[in-house]
Amino acid sequence: MKKILFVRHGKAKRESGTGRDFDRKLNDKGRIQANVIGHLLEEKKFKADQIYSSNAARTKETILIINEILTGGTQSIEWKHDLYLCNLTTYLDFCFHLNDKYHTILICGHNFGITDCMNYFTEMDLELSTCGTALVSFDVDSWEEISKGTGVLEWMKMPREIIE
Repeated sequence: MKKILFVRHGKAKRESGTGRDFDRKLNDKGRIQANVIGHLLEEKKFKADQIYSSNAARTKETILIINEILTGGTQSIEWKHDLYLCNLTTYLDFCFHLNDKYHTILICGHNFGITDCMNYFTEMDLELSTCGTALVSFDVDSWEEISKGTGVLEWMKMPREIIE
């Protein structure tokens, strides 16, 4: 059994100090969203074998908040520039080449690629809003065996469903 927890970054500021999209940080709402998702994952006793994240400022901030809540910041995170605003093809290539020693991974990224990837594997038509989180499981022994429609959505949660 393999599992991927898809996490979209929290709500970000519209602008960055540098003017670059890559450098946009979370706004207050985004930090609250990341905390809410971190505590949800803590309640669900979620544990990732490996965390991967885009290295953009808003994804880094999101996953660092979540990681702090889950592990006190001890879980290693691999920062992947390729996951910054990437498309479905890049996500698929990334997932197909995951190391089989990992059974449960967490990927923090951006729309529309991260939502497209989740929908590809589950053959659903859902959308991850900011800091939306979805756990998809695969009844396979190797990441090379995952493909369109082989994923089962175990659960999906948006911060607004918890906060409101």
